[in-house]
Amino acid sequence: MTFPSSWETRSLAEVVDVLDARRIPVKASDRAVRGGEIPYYGATGQAGTIDRAIFDEPLVLLGEDGAPFLDPYKSKAYLVDGPSWVNNHAHVLRPRDGLDRKFLRYYLDVFDYRGYANGTTRLKLTQASMRGMPVPIPHLREQRRIVDTLEDHLSRLDAGDRYLVQNIKRMNGWAASMADELIWSPGYSTRELGSLLREPMRNGRSDRAVTKGSAGIRALTLTAVTRNEFTDVNTKLTTTSPHMARGLWLEPGDILVQRSNTPDLVGTTARYEGPREWAIFPDLLIRVRPDEEVISSAFMCAVLRSERAHRSLRARAKGLAGSMPKIDQAAIAAVQIPVPNPRGQESIVNKLAEVESTLVVLLTTLRAQQRKSAALRRSLLRAAFSGSLAGRSTCDEVHEELAQ
Repeated sequence: MTFPSSWETRSLAEVVDVLDARRIPVKASDRAVRGGEIPYYGATGQAGTIDRAIFDEPLVLLGEDGAPFLDPYKSKAYLVDGPSWVNNHAHVLRPRDGLDRKFLRYYLDVFDYRGYANGTTRLKLTQASMRGMPVPIPHLREQRRIVDTLEDHLSRLDAGDRYLVQNIKRMNGWAASMADELIWSPGYSTRELGSLLREPMRNGRSDRAVTKGSAGIRALTLTAVTRNEFTDVNTKLTTTSPHMARGLWLEPGDILVQRSNTPDLVGTTARYEGPREWAIFPDLLIRVRPDEEVISSAFMCAVLRSERAHRSLRARAKGLAGSMPKIDQAAIAAVQIPVPNPRGQESIVNKLAEVESTLVVLLTTLRAQQRKSAALRRSLLRAAFSGSLAGRSTCDEVHEELAQ
């Protein structure tokens, strides 16, 4: 990024006090015991609460590791005010006289971290690298004018983003309501899921991932079920032996239920429709194979994916504070499943496919608008620190000029 020639450029270490030595990490289980309402911050924002503060002043926090350094559309820094506690995943910065705190925060969001944040599996911005980052320093009045102009534009984008998020929630709620209405008709008799299976449920198996370049047996990750996407990206090669993999290979129509995850995701269900023996499934998934003469796997999966059934599974989840809740085979077996006749099941599955198709079209449109908003936000930030934001009355004008 090129700054106006009238701006001074300094290293970050010259314009801030780095307070990292005062950070203290505390495990979630320990924080749960201690209680408290003081915000506890990490790499990308608040990560919980704690009983006392180690900071009590306006600060800028910048991710050390775990921040999306190479994603140009996501924030890497944020502001905190008042009592706070910061763990060792965020750098703690106090701007010195002559540097506006908001100006620094916005600059850190638009900075190009390539060559500064490094790592193989998890990028890390070391304190040494961070201290050497160049920072533009226009006059303080100019900094504040830039911040005021920038925030005027960003406030409009923020309002639009909130509207998009509300509509995405509304569309997902509509689809969930339609699914419940189709599946849970008062006229259908129900049976416990455990009485509708052709074979007992089975937990998967989890082994270590193989070293890079080595052969191994493909195993699903939880992401495959969370996203309902059975692709190579959502698998890993493991050291599971062919003997231990017997009985764990996926077959078309297999239903997989997450037996452990976050409180919102535990019990999430998906149906595999790919080729035989493409992958095995891990220990955190439970395989369900319905008796197709009574209930189709497509219909049973649709039931388990409905909000009503998922809510029932979440209610059965158990776990200690600070740990991921778990459900077992007995909890799944006890779920009540409506059982319309085969023709009725097929009709419901087809109608749900139509709802899903409509939802995909609507969400695709809304998410395209979110991407446009993110691009406009990035353009505004770049314009602010290249000196070209002044005089532009709309976000689109900035975006169009920078795109030329």
